[in-house]
Amino acid sequence: EDYVSVLIESYKDQPGWIEKYLEGDWNVVLEGTLIPGYIVEQCINKDVLIEETCTISCDVARSEGLDADETVIYVFKGLRVVDQVIYRGKDTYVTSGHLIRLHKQYRAVRVTIDDIGVGGGVYDFCLSSNLPVESFVANSRSNNKDKFRYLRDEAWWFLRDQFHAQNLCIPNDDVLKRQIGSIRYTIDGKQILIESKLELKKRHGKSPDRADALMMGVWGTRGLVGVQMEAFRHFDRQEQTPLYRPTDRFGWGNERAQTSFAG
Repeated sequence: EDYVSVLIESYKDQPGWIEKYLEGDWNVVLEGTLIPGYIVEQCINKDVLIEETCTISCDVARSEGLDADETVIYVFKGLRVVDQVIYRGKDTYVTSGHLIRLHKQYRAVRVTIDDIGVGGGVYDFCLSSNLPVESFVANSRSNNKDKFRYLRDEAWWFLRDQFHAQNLCIPNDDVLKRQIGSIRYTIDGKQILIESKLELKKRHGKSPDRADALMMGVWGTRGLVGVQMEAFRHFDRQEQTPLYRPTDRFGWGNERAQTSFAG
């Protein structure tokens, strides 16, 4: 009589088991794939609500060459990626300049920056420029230490939850899709451990920079989704109105059309 309740209680901390063996979802992969490819595909150009709250994320690199790590910047409106900047071989001043420009253009309320190694210089520069920066240190302590060892583990699992709930809209980028679908996880007791960037780089030969930037960006939206930017509401077309002021829920504003990621 208590079979179902015992099953749920026993496997509640082991992702995929309930979906597969209780709900009959045989698309679930239990062999350590964090976000299966078919779930990623369902979020490509998905029609989700575009919110006025803008956030930005940045995974920083500066090395040169075709196989070098990428600097990746994503701009979010709610949980939709609306703009991106990706390149290799630029110094930290260039990256800081892009973040300052995008913050001014989109009026971002949070800029999440990978604050490890070379990213620390970008974080410091943006902080001194009065951007609303948030430091992301992957190996810092998680907020839920009983379930996650590091902040990176918790943030990746948060991203996984958004994918499974189909709350995300991401660009149709084959590199991004491959990187997301290649991340693995293990369970150590009751703690969920996400494969490190170094381990993934050993398996694939490249760093998952776009996936990491997406993870940090979605993590940066926590507590902000659903907040309207009423501060930018205006009722006339005065000349001093900023060129890239975002529209609010009443339709006021003059936001520039965004680049389509379709195809």
